[in-house]
Amino acid sequence: MDARRFNGARSCGIWVTVGPHHISEARLIVTAVSRDDIVCNPGEVTFGTVAPGQTPSAAVDVEYAGPLAWQVSEAVVPKDAPFEATVKELYRRPGQIGYQVKVSLKKDALPGQFQERLFLKTNDPKAGLLPVVVKGNIQLPLQAVHAALNLQEVKSGETLTRRVFLRSPSPFRVVGIEGPDAVRLGEPPLPHQLQTVTLEIVAPPQAGPFRYEVKIKTDLQDAPVVVVIDGVVSKK
Repeated sequence: MDARRFNGARSCGIWVTVGPHHISEARLIVTAVSRDDIVCNPGEVTFGTVAPGQTPSAAVDVEYAGPLAWQVSEAVVPKDAPFEATVKELYRRPGQIGYQVKVSLKKDALPGQFQERLFLKTNDPKAGLLPVVVKGNIQLPLQAVHAALNLQEVKSGETLTRRVFLRSPSPFRVVGIEGPDAVRLGEPPLPHQLQTVTLEIVAPPQAGPFRYEVKIKTDLQDAPVVVVIDGVVSKK
């Protein structure tokens, strides 16, 4: 539904087919009401990429132009949403009413992308709940694209080379690793937002499963990036 293309109420049907063994169809009805007497500026809240623990805020101005004594009583936020919201009235003039919605990320919000909707509860008999989209990405400052390396079956004492990709919103430098002597760091790459870290891994001499834990240290953050390496040394 693109509310810019119509005004008033509109409905449309969507046919959904399920199969392939037992074919069945269902018709879904989608309805929407586009109104030009309510304007949200901006149309949604977008936080972009934010580090965990940060609590940025963003505001949306909601304006009503019409004959109602229009009121917004509260901002209803989903229970598990990573943000909270408050609403306050900005002005009230004949035929014009304005509110501001302030949305803030929670300090303990879990990492990951999110797209949620909060609802403004109004006294409008035709639209008691006004939705506002809130989206963003809470991302750790430094992430390993492959935080686990499975070498599968290897020979006793065999030396292997594997690569781990690290990425961050800002350039960083790899300064070293901590871990067993059987794992060595290859030539550190130049500072960049995406780093390819080369690890030289020596399998243990004894047969059976093994597990190494390597901590990659950078100049971007105190906490290292942990990479787990496991495999099985084949019997002779």
